[in-house]
Amino acid sequence: MNEVYTFDIEFLTLPLEPIFTKSKGIPQIHNVQMKVSELEIELRLEYEPSTHLGLAFNLWAESLNWQSFGQNLRVSNEQQNDRLQKIDLSSCSLIKILTSEKLTNESLSTLILYIDQIKFYWTPNPDNFNLAEFYLGEGGFDAVSPFYAVLFPTGSVFSFDRMNNRTDFYQIGSCKFSFEFNFTAVNNRKDSKEVTIVKEPKIQFIFPDSIGEKEILHYSQLVTLVTSFFFHRPIEIILSRIHLDQHTITIKKIPENKKYPKIYGTREFGLPRMFHNFLKENWQEGAMKNFRKLIEVINLFNQSFQLDHYSQFLVRYGIIEICNTEKDKGELFNFTLSKKDQNKKFREALEVILTAIPEEDQKAFQEKWTSIQGKMKYRPMKSPLISFLEKVGFDTKDFPISINELKALRDKITHGSILKIDKEQLRKANIQLYRINGILILHLLDIKKWKFNNKIN
Repeated sequence: MNEVYTFDIEFLTLPLEPIFTKSKGIPQIHNVQMKVSELEIELRLEYEPSTHLGLAFNLWAESLNWQSFGQNLRVSNEQQNDRLQKIDLSSCSLIKILTSEKLTNESLSTLILYIDQIKFYWTPNPDNFNLAEFYLGEGGFDAVSPFYAVLFPTGSVFSFDRMNNRTDFYQIGSCKFSFEFNFTAVNNRKDSKEVTIVKEPKIQFIFPDSIGEKEILHYSQLVTLVTSFFFHRPIEIILSRIHLDQHTITIKKIPENKKYPKIYGTREFGLPRMFHNFLKENWQEGAMKNFRKLIEVINLFNQSFQLDHYSQFLVRYGIIEICNTEKDKGELFNFTLSKKDQNKKFREALEVILTAIPEEDQKAFQEKWTSIQGKMKYRPMKSPLISFLEKVGFDTKDFPISINELKALRDKITHGSILKIDKEQLRKANIQLYRINGILILHLLDIKKWKFNNKIN
């Protein structure tokens, strides 16, 4: 079902001067009709053809970052009923532009914009203060279904029961959350004897008065991010409803609904197989501390399942490099002299070496000597990759495909030598990297009791 709203909009940086000599100037403010449906959000503007707004908008859009399109908009005159306080487009991205020079209303042309999200502010609902609901896209069914028993009718009564051991709320920060289905009855015909029960997956939060919009949205991102890791696919929030004492906020987002393989869980990493058990692990502090890196890594982790074997390998190898941000200088040699005496001995050694170098090259040699002197105080290092993985807790000697073999595969792929690659070795390498990636994500979540499975069939 479509929801329709009308309001005024201003494109803040759109040039208003006539685009052609005989064109009219472009108005600063435009009246918009917005249609919101399950699959799209459409903004429709009608304009005088002589302003050439459609052409001007397309030229302007070429210079914009479509991801931050909403920052170029200002909305006004949106209060259409007693409950609606404000419409906010500031976070939306531009998806598509359509222009039509066909005459409508005898004299007007049309510009249609498609955006990915919209936020509404409504008058508050006292019955639901401190409650937030985040409705999930297609992937949400995988997350919520394990919390419910299989539905069987008893006589004429249907029961929608949660599993006995899966009724608890989980904690994150000062909030509690649970995975639930929202059940609604749909009867499209008054004379029909049949009613359709529709279930919608959602995450429900209960939060204290001290929590505001920004914090609850952040917590919802954390929970869906960790959930998307477990199920190896994005878990999209397509509708948010946050009940605060000042207003009720609803945020509508357009779902992507990409197809992902049914590969999920943490059993490959030595953790519980069931999602509700995984949620009981102590992941919350790690998720909050490493949130930005987890967004990048988990998104890549999930994207890797959509790729061919060669691209998949590069993405999974790259995840290790992203996680390895610590720059380890290595271990210092044990010196028997004080720092002052060490420097004296280095100077004496330099003077001896300079006697073997032509005078015209001595200055350049001294500069080289100075640049490497600090590095000479450190013991020879292991491979940074090996050093990092061993610090996490891996025994790299136990890897079915060695680090050197992984590096060789990477070099062949990046240099375009894929005909030289053993496909069976690549298959096993991808499985190994998948397991390493999963454990590195657990490491970022501060979950320590993982196990690396070195058996690959």
